[in-house]
Amino acid sequence: MDNDTQLTTSNGPPVRILVVDDEPQIRNLLSQHLAKQGYFVSTAANGEEAFELFSKTPYDIVLTDMNMPRVDGLALIRKIKEMQHNVDIIAMTGFAQTYEYTRVIEAGAADFIYKPFEGDELNAKLKRVIRDRREKAKLAEKLLKDSLTGAYNRYGMEQIAPKEIARATRAKYPLSMFFIDIDGFKQFNDTYGHIAGDIFLKKFVNAVKTVVRKNLDFLFRYGGDEFILLVTNAQRELVEEIAHRILSEYSKITPRAKSISIGVVFVNFREKIPVPGLKDLIHLADRAMYEAKTEGKTLVIKVFK
Repeated sequence: MDNDTQLTTSNGPPVRILVVDDEPQIRNLLSQHLAKQGYFVSTAANGEEAFELFSKTPYDIVLTDMNMPRVDGLALIRKIKEMQHNVDIIAMTGFAQTYEYTRVIEAGAADFIYKPFEGDELNAKLKRVIRDRREKAKLAEKLLKDSLTGAYNRYGMEQIAPKEIARATRAKYPLSMFFIDIDGFKQFNDTYGHIAGDIFLKKFVNAVKTVVRKNLDFLFRYGGDEFILLVTNAQRELVEEIAHRILSEYSKITPRAKSISIGVVFVNFREKIPVPGLKDLIHLADRAMYEAKTEGKTLVIKVFK
């Protein structure tokens, strides 16, 4: 298996490409060409090596030969699509080979290129695939977001939270769920009007976003004035700090509803405990929030046991 090559790009992290071909010369030529374009490139000499690499690294694009021993291109494409749905595959084949375009596309490939090909032809196909991937990512992001506040919506929570719970379970790091309710939001709307209420909710979400960690913590709009915050890989001291900072940032919003009540459930997966599901965490955090609301504490943190 050849070494990885990585070059940085000016518009974010490089696209990760896996080249699969049983001919060393072709692998080397493609690896060098793609690296010069700024891609992160790995190579595999056969389908088995490709499977092994996929179990360790999520690739964006696979460029695979079709005519290979043991595991041919069609079998490889089907297996890769089973392992990782969010991957695009470009199939390579010689003019004399009998792989039909329709069969390759039906197997899950995004495009097809005949050997021998020029670098410009490959570059054009890669650019089209990458452009399509970015458009799909933008659309998916919109589907997961609340259109008013920019927080994730309930559908986003159903997609993201179970994966984060599973990741915390495997890696054995802590995970916390905040249930945040805005007290007196109806009265705020009655006093200032619904447009002002919408502006206030946007300000609240922006205030929380200044506190949480990007790509580690996730804010969801659960209901009209109810929000859920998922905090990953943070010890209880940091969780408490995040909660108090949210309360502090909230106090700076003007005009604002009377107050917020926060209930938190903290789970330490290093301990031998039953693994809670999403509904369990919501239920426990909701109970903690109501305890805070009824006792006038603004914040209650419970440890899951």
